[in-house]
Amino acid sequence: MAASRIFGLDFLRFMAIMLVVIGHGLVLLPAFGGVYEFFRIFDFLGVEFFFVLSGFLIGTIFLKTFSDDSGVKDLMYFWKRRWWRTLPNYYLFILINLVGFSLLKEDFNFDWRYLFFLQNLTSPNEGFFSVSWSLTVEEWFYVTVPLIFLISLRLSKNKAIAIWSTFVIVVAASLIGRYHYITNFDATWGDEMRRVALLRLDSLIYGVAAAWLWLKSQEFLTKYKFHLFVVGILLLGFGISIRNSPEVNQHAWMLLFLFPIISLGVSCWLPLLSCWSFTDNRERFLENSIRNISLWSYSLYLVHVPALEGFRIFILPKIVDNAFLQISTFIVWTFFAIFSSFLIYRFFEKPFTDLRDGGPDAGWIRFVLSGRRQAKSNK
Repeated sequence: MAASRIFGLDFLRFMAIMLVVIGHGLVLLPAFGGVYEFFRIFDFLGVEFFFVLSGFLIGTIFLKTFSDDSGVKDLMYFWKRRWWRTLPNYYLFILINLVGFSLLKEDFNFDWRYLFFLQNLTSPNEGFFSVSWSLTVEEWFYVTVPLIFLISLRLSKNKAIAIWSTFVIVVAASLIGRYHYITNFDATWGDEMRRVALLRLDSLIYGVAAAWLWLKSQEFLTKYKFHLFVVGILLLGFGISIRNSPEVNQHAWMLLFLFPIISLGVSCWLPLLSCWSFTDNRERFLENSIRNISLWSYSLYLVHVPALEGFRIFILPKIVDNAFLQISTFIVWTFFAIFSSFLIYRFFEKPFTDLRDGGPDAGWIRFVLSGRRQAKSNK
């Protein structure tokens, strides 16, 4: 596994998930109000990192997979592989959140739109399964962007024209959508803009553009990878300063371009991170920990909030005046979430992901499927 993975990209994924986890977990530290306000941007940045990285990785896949004679069969194959990777965990955590909300909220009513990634397609979702908003953005990206690219490719017979046509369409549609939202709904950058799926597809398309440039100009980008990394830091710093300035981030132009600035900044990191790998096989605890948490990041993204809610509801009220116990609780919750993500990955996510290449190579799914085959044969 390690040999086929790029450590720099694993590190970016690790950084993204830990920023999200820490940013959300700060609610367990009410005794440190100033710290909460200072680090609250962590979860915002973590999700933006995920978007660009997902665009880069998925873009690399479909740019290598599709050709000008590709058709519906190739598109369905691409979608099938994505859905084996994303849907089982998603529906598992719909069930987990459904049970939790049903037990803790007397007036809870399930919104069927969550079953089809419609909960925040045109307006923000609230309360139930709160982190699913970003998954909706990614799923609609996986559905629409490869389709647009494939149609453009079939029409133009040229990958360069197809990719840049797709880029222009997605960026223009997102900017027009955000402008409409700003002018008609008096929206702010936060939940009203950030969590609406149709307004955020461009956050991933910058990663796709970076994948194309990397595939076509790898030597040039490698030569200037440190320069681009510095440019990325400057863009991110500019974006963070906009996000943290209420008198600035409510301006219409800033609402339009805040997210692209962040996405461009992260995209500028990708050449350097894509070159970051280890050539020897020595075991390093820190490297392996980063790789593993990166591997478990999807499960960790889904499990950390239900775990957080349990700690917040049942433990935090008992330690509200004790700063030491709050820090201890935060640490215990973090390790509990990471360990839970390992279990979910090992016994649920990975067995389902293995199905996209045929039958699972191990685990309970193979046992269930073999049991069904045996039952059919006995009939």
